[in-house]
Amino acid sequence: MRTVVLVDGEHYPPVTRWAVETASERGHEVVGAVFVGGTEKIDPTKLPDIGVPTLAAGDDRMAALAGAIVSWRPEVVLDLSDEPVLGYRERMELAAVALTRGVRYA
Repeated sequence: MRTVVLVDGEHYPPVTRWAVETASERGHEVVGAVFVGGTEKIDPTKLPDIGVPTLAAGDDRMAALAGAIVSWRPEVVLDLSDEPVLGYRERMELAAVALTRGVRYA
């Protein structure tokens, strides 16, 4: 299943890479990641290396996810991010972006 993951910098990159690898082992073909923010545990000058192409969402996470859906054509968006980077409101906005485009959100 073609999958785009949402990731943040609140987790160490090796942990996020492990999550991506685990998703792959469980049937997800992770085709890309959208970095939604947070730099607590990463170098803020570069995106973390998590083993898949990663784009920075910048100030407009919704537009970034919409663009990723167009580019990578996933069947599902797998949210690996956490609070405080994405609160409930922001998470539901991203879920709406995926769902209105016919892409599952998990």
